[in-house]
Formats: sequence, C-alpha cells, structure tokens
Amino acid sequence: MASSSSQAVTTVDLKKYDVFISFRGDDTRAGFTSHLHSALKRSYLETYIDYRIEKGDQVWAELVKAIKDSTLFLVVFSENYA
Repeated sequence: MASSSSQAVTTVDLKKYDVFISFRGDDTRAGFTSHLHSALKRSYLETYIDYRIEKGDQVWAELVKAIKDSTLFLVVFSENYA
C-alpha cells in the first residue's frame, strides 16, 4: 500500500522592511533615533527611516506605502511627537 503525504502550503507575506521608525525629527533625529536606527541595522534588520522629511512636505503616500511594507511599526515618543 502506497503511503501518501500531504504538505501544508504556507504563504508568507514578505515585507520590504522589518521595522518602520516613526519619530519627530526635531526632537530625536540626531540623538536617540539615529542610535536606535544604527543598532537595528547592526542587528541585520531592514529599517525604514526617512531623514528627508521636512515640515510641510507632502509625503503621505510614501509613508503609507512604507508602513504597509513593514512588519513592525515602532514609535519614538518625545515631547513634540504629536
């Protein structure tokens, strides 16, 4: 008698980024956030961080896409975050 084996087919939702870092640039860009970003990169985590965004820029479409392409959304809260 022939044995049959079934294999489970698993679909994996591969993301472009492991971590999306959300921060308020004026508060933490040159300090905590840059150190965090460097540490994540050293740990081989693909990290989205946009140092180019300035006040008033129309970047919502780019940010929404990056968030959807990320596995984890990490918020760096600071005094002026919101």
